Amino acid sequence: MNGPEHFREGQRQQQEAYNNASTAQEEFFHLAQAQNHFLAALVAAVADHFHPDSLSWQEAIHQ
Repeated sequence: MNGPEHFREGQRQQQEAYNNASTAQEEFFHLAQAQNHFLAALVAAVADHFHPDSLSWQEAIHQ
């Protein structure tokens, strides 16, 4: 999953939490998943910005 894919999945998880969660635990689960995906998107963006030529980062970001 690359940075933009993580961001889109974070948005999807957030919408699941707000629109489809039937319990507080389910809402918490989806929000935690959203937070993880947003963090991964942020890491990918920062890594790509500061180390655009790093093959290791490119491999990690685009998996």
